[in-house]
Amino acid sequence: MHPAPSISGPLVAFLLAAAACPLAAQSPAARPHLAAFSDSVRRVSNPTALERGLEAVKADRSGGMSWRESRKGWIAYRIGELTEGRRWLDEAVRYFDEAIYRDSKWADPYVGLAETKLLLEQRGMVVKSSMHHRDGVYYEDAALEHLASALQHQPEYPAAVALLGRLLLDLDAPLFPQPLAKAIKASARHDANGPVPQLLLGRWLRKQGRLDQAAAAFRRYGELGGDGGLADLELARVLYLQGQGAAAVRTYLAGTARAGTLARTALRRDLTWFATDEELRRFDSLPPDSVGARVRQIWAERDAAALRPAGDRLQEHLRRWWQVQEKFRLVGRGKKARFGWGLSGTPQQLGGDALELGTWALFQPGSLPESDPRALGIDARGVIYMRHGEPEARASWHGTVEGQTPSSCFAANESWKYELPTGPIVLHFCASEALGTTAPTSLVSMLPLSADMIGARSALDPSFARLELDLRAYELAVHLKGRLASNRSGADFGPVAPRITQTIPQRAQQFGEASLALGLATDTHPLDYERDLEPTVQVYAVGHPSGSGRALVVFALPGERLHPETLQGRVVYPVRMRVTAVDTARGHTRTLDTLRYFAAQDTIRKGAYLYGTLELPLTPGSYYVRALFEQQKQRAAGAAGRPEVPVPGMPGRLTMSDLITGAAGSGLNWTHRGRRISLNPLDSYPSGSDVELYYEISGTEPDRRYRTSVELARTGGGAGQGKDRIALGFTDRATARELLVQRAIGLGQLLPGRYLLTVRIEENATGRQVVRERMINVRAER
Repeated sequence: MHPAPSISGPLVAFLLAAAACPLAAQSPAARPHLAAFSDSVRRVSNPTALERGLEAVKADRSGGMSWRESRKGWIAYRIGELTEGRRWLDEAVRYFDEAIYRDSKWADPYVGLAETKLLLEQRGMVVKSSMHHRDGVYYEDAALEHLASALQHQPEYPAAVALLGRLLLDLDAPLFPQPLAKAIKASARHDANGPVPQLLLGRWLRKQGRLDQAAAAFRRYGELGGDGGLADLELARVLYLQGQGAAAVRTYLAGTARAGTLARTALRRDLTWFATDEELRRFDSLPPDSVGARVRQIWAERDAAALRPAGDRLQEHLRRWWQVQEKFRLVGRGKKARFGWGLSGTPQQLGGDALELGTWALFQPGSLPESDPRALGIDARGVIYMRHGEPEARASWHGTVEGQTPSSCFAANESWKYELPTGPIVLHFCASEALGTTAPTSLVSMLPLSADMIGARSALDPSFARLELDLRAYELAVHLKGRLASNRSGADFGPVAPRITQTIPQRAQQFGEASLALGLATDTHPLDYERDLEPTVQVYAVGHPSGSGRALVVFALPGERLHPETLQGRVVYPVRMRVTAVDTARGHTRTLDTLRYFAAQDTIRKGAYLYGTLELPLTPGSYYVRALFEQQKQRAAGAAGRPEVPVPGMPGRLTMSDLITGAAGSGLNWTHRGRRISLNPLDSYPSGSDVELYYEISGTEPDRRYRTSVELARTGGGAGQGKDRIALGFTDRATARELLVQRAIGLGQLLPGRYLLTVRIEENATGRQVVRERMINVRAER
């Protein structure tokens, strides 16, 4: 219910005064007055008052006809905004049509028509043709045509320029109709229109492959006062297409440091292709001056996780983005489809011991719910491609099944296989009414149980080959049943049930659901290698109040996984090693990249290892550390790391380094601060041996005593049985601001298993404490 009408004298006077303006009021000098009319009407929220104002405008015959009809259109449009249904919106269309008929070169009624038809589209109204609306044209498309007409006739018309930005600013790679593209070019010729037309022109030129002109338009957008960060983002995409990948990465990252509101929105949209919900929530909570650092950190973390050089993941993202825009854009009425992430397309007939196969083969797979704007304009293949890139393998099948009504999967289908760190996944795509019926546009968790369709996937995973055999057996049973039914001998051959056990289809369904969930929750850019070196890696961190901390990487590589070479008559093992550490709070990245030739008297036999250490200087903080080992000629590599590596060293606080464990006689030692520290590259200790322990305590006070408690406790199954715990304690007096501690812990008769080593330091005078833990592997004594 709207409030009781209260038509005021000033409102009627304003409408009459506006209606009395002569046609000459459409001159450039009078345009601010024209815009003021529609703006003032939009501020009125009482439909009845607006109706009375409309009657007043109708009754007044002064001024130009086009002027008067356009004003009537804006009043009817505003009433339509405030009321339900389409009556007043249809009236607005009629008024604006008449205004255009009276003066076809005036932009204002074209803008009014565009606004009205966008609202009709938003309300889902059935399309009606009219004076300036051809049959078969949807409201949204008609609105873009009207906007193009407005700008072609008056490229500097403020309301048209503003609507242009409102409609197209959020579309990274819009498919402009040709008339609108011409209108954008015309509008961009006038700097008075501001920066937005330049931005839209640059996007159109980029889509046409006119890259130098696109780059110039994006630069001009920034020069006219546009968001500098958005200008750099768009320019980075052009630079990548020009083959300047490194420059594209530099420009993109530089732009994050000067991102305004529009750039922040665009960067979030760009991150949404792959970022986790937690990453996006953190991004949304940032103050403006922290956006750039956070975006750079996200990309650095992706590089570190994939053990790639800095900027590599972003460059791959720019490649994927352009591929998706070219290959997986939605067309036709699906072009505005929005994606959610729920699983769909799963049959519900798995309750019994067996099922009728026809129910599965005829089931209609659904598309992802249209609720999430993260993939605007892109089909489901594009969503997956942005996360994982080119699939390892693809499979599809084209055909029909006799006696069945073809489902959307029979219209078009495709399956993609990816090798993730957690194992293989296979993702299925089918055509759908929601996203398009001529291509496999929608994700489904399960394909129809057609033997031919499933058989086409047999090379992707063994489960499809097994399922195909079951389906062929079923089809044979159906055929035999038909043959027996037509036998006229009268003999009773017994029933041949066309049924199939549920076990294999159920497993296929579960595999599909798990693949879909993983595919939408992860992103990958894996290194392309044929053989895993299977390294054993330990990462330790030590620090110092001066800020001179470091990460120590201890590694062991199995000899049988390595390939030897001969260099100057000696056996050597060339191994390229890269260590990457990402500061998880600030996004800074430190990298060590080196090639070592390990000399050996002979080839390393099976069961023996090549081992060593790497050091990476770090400042205090928390780091994500990963190490990569490669034999590039052999296309062999292996990686491992530690997601949270705390480097101590904050002055004034009691802190402790990692617990570095080793074994005397292991053959590997680390010289640090004048001490020889034993290491254990295989991280395994026989029962009855000693564990050499080293750690550093910072922030101690001279002459104060510090109580140390050390505990080894078995974890997992069997804990609490036999000898599964060691506890000991001792007290040290500090002589300086730090303590360097080396001790040996005898394992005695501890049972084999995994043990948690806990070291707790307490300052006797104040009760200040610090605790560190790590796992110890105890094996049976040999």
